[in-house]
Amino acid sequence: MAGKVTYGLLFDVQAVLEKHGFKLPEGERERHIALGETLLAVTRLAAVFEGREDA
Repeated sequence: MAGKVTYGLLFDVQAVLEKHGFKLPEGERERHIALGETLLAVTRLAAVFEGREDA
């Protein structure tokens, strides 16, 4: 992963979501898809947060 969006950040976001009651899907394939989509969303969120992309 490039820049400040790292696996550590992704795992931190996952931990926050789980702390608030959200759960990953049960199946391995579904978990991988969900984590991939989460990575894309976090990358976009970081860009918006830093003003590099419009909301």
